[in-house]
Formats: sequence, C-alpha cells, structure tokens
Amino acid sequence: MKHLKELREIVKTIIKKAKEENKKSMFSIATTSNINNRNILFPSIRETDKTICGNILLTSDKYLKEIIKEIDGIVEIILVDAETKVLNITNLELKVRNIVKESKIFTFRPNDLTVDAADALIAQTKYPLKDKKVTIIGGGNIGSKLALKLVERGANIYLTRKNERKLKKISGGLNTIKSDYLKSKIYYTTQNLRAAENADILIGTTPGIAAITKEMICKIKGSCIIIDIGNGTIFPDAIEEAKKRKIKIFCLSMKPGYDGALETIFQTEEFIKRQKSRNLENFSIISGGILGKRGDIIIDNVDKPTKIIAIADGKGDTIPYLNSKEFQKNIQTVKKLIKGEIK
Repeated sequence: MKHLKELREIVKTIIKKAKEENKKSMFSIATTSNINNRNILFPSIRETDKTICGNILLTSDKYLKEIIKEIDGIVEIILVDAETKVLNITNLELKVRNIVKESKIFTFRPNDLTVDAADALIAQTKYPLKDKKVTIIGGGNIGSKLALKLVERGANIYLTRKNERKLKKISGGLNTIKSDYLKSKIYYTTQNLRAAENADILIGTTPGIAAITKEMICKIKGSCIIIDIGNGTIFPDAIEEAKKRKIKIFCLSMKPGYDGALETIFQTEEFIKRQKSRNLENFSIISGGILGKRGDIIIDNVDKPTKIIAIADGKGDTIPYLNSKEFQKNIQTVKKLIKGEIK
C-alpha cells in the first residue's frame, strides 16, 4: 500500500539520521479532527537536540496494526497521542500498548502543546496582556484551554462557538476556575463579528474551518495581531484585507511546545529512575520525589550523591538545609558520604 511505502522511507531516514547525529529515534502517532487532512497524513520529520521523530496523523485506526508493525523495534520510542479528538479513534494509547512489543512508549497531548506554544507566542508578542481584548474564534478544547491561560495573564477574553449552551457552560466554568482576585473575565458570544470588534488579538482555533472573515478584519484594531492555530481558519479575502491594513498574521509553530514536552518526558523518566532511599543511622537519604520522614535528607542521586537538596519535613514539603540547626548531624553525615569518607 502507498502509505506503508511512504512510512518505510520515513523510518529509514529517521534511523539513518539518528545514528549519524547520535540521537534517539522516535515516531509519533497522533489523531486529528482537522477536516482538511487525509485519512493518513505524514507531517514533516521533527528534530530536537536529542531526537529525530517521524510523525503520522490518523483519522481512523484502520491501519494502526500495519503501521506499528513497521516501526515497533525499529525506532527506540513511540510517542502516542493521549487525547481523544475523533469518534473513529478512542483509547489510542491502549490499542498501541496492546500491539507494541519492543519499542518504548511515551504519551503526549498535542492540543496541550499547541496551547502552550500559543500562550508563549502571545506573551512575547503582545505584552503586557493586562486589559487587552483577546478574541478566540472556536471555543473547543484548544480555544477553551487557551482562554484560561490568557485570562490568567490579565486579558479579557471573548470566546465564540456555535453551540451557545456548551459555550455558556465552558465560559462559566473557566470564570469559576480563575482566581477571584483577577478583574479580567471570559465573555462568550455566538456572534463572531461582534466578538472581533476592537480586538487586540484575534485567534482562530476552529479545526481547519475558515471562520475569520474580511468583515471581522475591518473591525479589529490596526495594532491587532492575528494567530491561525487551527490551520485554515482565515478566509482568503480576510488575509488580503489584513495585508492591506498591515496587520500581522502568525501561523502557530508547535516546535517550542513540542521541544519542551519531550524534555519534560525525558527528565521525568530520569527522575523516576532515581526514586530510591537508603538508611543511614537514624535517618534516610532519598531521591526522585519519595516522601520522606522528618529529618530525611533529600539528595540528587542515592547511588551517586553529589549534592544535598533539602531536608524532608515529613509532610511532603521541605526544610531549607542551610538554615537548619535541628538536623546538622544528619547533614554532616551526608556530606561525608558525598566526599567518599563513608560508604
């Protein structure tokens, strides 16, 4: 089949580059609700300082077994989308785990990576956000999560969606979650044109559906920026109008969110590996996030300790060891252990 031939070529490229550059070989399997995508889509290979990763987007799990057979045991890591976005694919992680025999499996949430990347872009492009008007066209998963992040930065959010009943519940829930000390608020409307009026930031999060119109572009501020998150959320004549008004349009890159998520995954893996404890006299040394009793010494690595981090307070928090007189004996014992004076 055509998609298997394309998949094999991508895998060959990944393995070759990973060996040449001494990086981890990966392949991500994700789902998409974008109506413009084919049943099977191969986005470009993603690279980080540590990884080379091929990607596949699915709208159904029809060829999932065939796809996994081509990558299992060939790539080191299979990255699996943990979100359910389409009716045709539920429990993707479980299905992948039941098929994969050799490669290591990690999960990720692409929508959350998108939200984090958008939040970072906005925070560095249009600041300060306090009292700015941000209009989000598409109050679905991504739009709603982004609304919460931006209202917490002090912006007033105008969230739109066709289904007013759901939209009212979403905006009400988000306003309940946000801090009571915030004056900023999330407003809702089904009228996109009304929501766009005098916006400082206009964001399209619909799944590949054009929703931002020329009329909306005429209503936003001249200093407004537009961000296309859903890929294809802006009508062609709206793009032309934005160009005439010299309004910037950003196509969101997921790379910052993706790179950060992978680093979090790898560091968490190492952190879990270091979950150990060791008894020393009347206390223990612990690492990797284990809850210790009061007076236990938290260090970087039980097997090869190089530094003291803190003292456990026995309740899940820590006592700064530099100011602690109560546990000086414990601290001195661990310092000798680090220096190799005791074993």
